[in-house]
Amino acid sequence: MTDASVVAVGTPQSFRQQLARAIEMGPDEVGWVQSATAAEELLINAFQPIDVLVLSPEVKEPDALGLAEFVGRQAPGTAMVLVRDHTWNGLLPAAMRAGIRDVVDMTQGSEELRDAVERAGGHELSNEWLRPEEILTAGHDVRPRSDHD
Repeated sequence: MTDASVVAVGTPQSFRQQLARAIEMGPDEVGWVQSATAAEELLINAFQPIDVLVLSPEVKEPDALGLAEFVGRQAPGTAMVLVRDHTWNGLLPAAMRAGIRDVVDMTQGSEELRDAVERAGGHELSNEWLRPEEILTAGHDVRPRSDHD
């Protein structure tokens, strides 16, 4: 199975746990940064490519679209999934134009989130992903893939 890295973006940190459950991973196997700005810093300083950024419902739509444009320029191999906890009237076309791969309505359940992350990463998720060592980047808990695991 292909190794992949997934990073949850946004508060609360419990979103990381919700994402990990949806993709059947342990919370420590999913990276986390607090904001879109921290995600930009992570992408600039990452040791390994980040495969998928999953933006929590708490990330404001303008911040999400701005991050998508940044990712398109700086890390085009990184896919983005935007999670909303309400309907997104008018957001979908803008999100797609900005480069966001999928917009997930969490009121529909976590299976849709898992499917969206799998599509964004280009493969099925697996518990066989590399188990990264914990590091601190820009004051945030981030877990990049390790070459020696």
